[in-house]
Amino acid sequence: MPIFTIGSSVFDTDDTYLTGISDTEIITLNGSTYLLVASRAESAVSSYLLSADGVAVLQDTIRYAYLSGTYGVSDLTYTVVGGVGMILPASGYDTEFNSFEIDDFGQIAGPNPLSGSSGLLGNLSMSYALTYGDYTFTYTSAQGTGGIQAYLFNRNYDFVERGNYVDTEDTYLGDVADMTSVYVKNNMLLLSISAHEGALSCYRVNYGGQLVLRDTVLPGDASGFSLPQALETVSVNGKTFVIMASAGSNSLTVYRLWHHGGLDEVDHLLDTTATRFQDASVLESFTVGERSFILAAGSDDGMTLLEILPGGHLFVHETLVDDFNTTLNNISSIEVTVIDGEIIAIVSSETEHGFTQITLDMSGFGVVIYGTSAADTLTGDADNNILYGRLNDDTLNGGAGDDILVDGFGSDVLTGGTGADVFVFVNDIPSETITDFELDYDRIDLSGFSTVSHFSDLYFTLESGTLVVHVGNDQDIIYVHAMTGELSLGDLTADHFIF
Repeated sequence: MPIFTIGSSVFDTDDTYLTGISDTEIITLNGSTYLLVASRAESAVSSYLLSADGVAVLQDTIRYAYLSGTYGVSDLTYTVVGGVGMILPASGYDTEFNSFEIDDFGQIAGPNPLSGSSGLLGNLSMSYALTYGDYTFTYTSAQGTGGIQAYLFNRNYDFVERGNYVDTEDTYLGDVADMTSVYVKNNMLLLSISAHEGALSCYRVNYGGQLVLRDTVLPGDASGFSLPQALETVSVNGKTFVIMASAGSNSLTVYRLWHHGGLDEVDHLLDTTATRFQDASVLESFTVGERSFILAAGSDDGMTLLEILPGGHLFVHETLVDDFNTTLNNISSIEVTVIDGEIIAIVSSETEHGFTQITLDMSGFGVVIYGTSAADTLTGDADNNILYGRLNDDTLNGGAGDDILVDGFGSDVLTGGTGADVFVFVNDIPSETITDFELDYDRIDLSGFSTVSHFSDLYFTLESGTLVVHVGNDQDIIYVHAMTGELSLGDLTADHFIF
């Protein structure tokens, strides 16, 4: 059953100001869901009331005017200060940086000039706001000069400078492309990426809003990347992960983020003909129950739904391709929300001049069943479960449904049961066993192996009638039994594997 269902699209007209959408934000006002839309080409910011039936109703628009701060607007930030919702549009082409109030009905008032600055405001490529304790801090980066400027956004709607972090040979802040934040074990952490310098940095935010650099990842570290463009964070089973999209390397990279701010790479995925994130530049994360997902897009006219598995491994679920009635050509922004129990994605395009509402059917996604340090027996139900083996020699049985079985440390026995199952192996075996592989439905995921990238990296033998897959340097083997009958040499092809 497909996950994506296309809803309605809203295209640019003389009254809607949707030419060249550069950014969107979904916000909740008095129990209703609104979409904020920034148009770079028309220097406008609009608000739309959203509903689960796919109808988006225009509420208000702020058009460009002298000192509006919206000329060529490229970035939107929404925050709440003193109980008042505030919109902060940023543009590298406008010397003004203002706030706009938005009421419970989507009506926008302003601009409100931001006083109390040190003269660094204006010509901003982006801004980012976070709430820490009782305070709202805003972090900005100026076009051409880079760096990060930190401000307290107080209840008088003034910006009070908290720090100016300039670009140096060691800070990699020349062209900040994105920022995000996450709270990990009593530490507020701010992450930033520099596009052309190619760096991911993590800062600890102290109680006054100042930044302390904790770690930096460069392109030469681990798998490598080029031109990072977007960041998201997710939490899976108590672990925090950072996902970075890089346009130059057409890649998604996952890092484990530790509470002290350290970053360790755990997965790296390149765009293929089966995915749609070439020139990867747009990410959106969301959670369903205890499972965490990412929507990723770039320049190849579509988007891909991926899940972050418990160890940080990326798993591709489904890809949606642009059509005549959608705005998935050169996607500029993706936002996900829940309206009346429906998971809704709003996808906008800078070239097709509008946005599309898409429903995601996640009803079949079941629970995650975790192993322990003991030798566990894990059993799924009729839903699409994840079984995660962890330590020791485990027995995993997916039951009905399209399950994901992740082996963990030890020699495990994996039974998919009925349904189209995926057996995920990490680079730790020496031997694993699949008891019921179905050639027409099941797959084996070896993307966690750094020594394996192609079907030709494997070879196959028969041992006492059992098909054996030899992985990498023959240090790891998988015994594969069929659900019915026996498997022969040549039965498994490249289509049965994920690399």
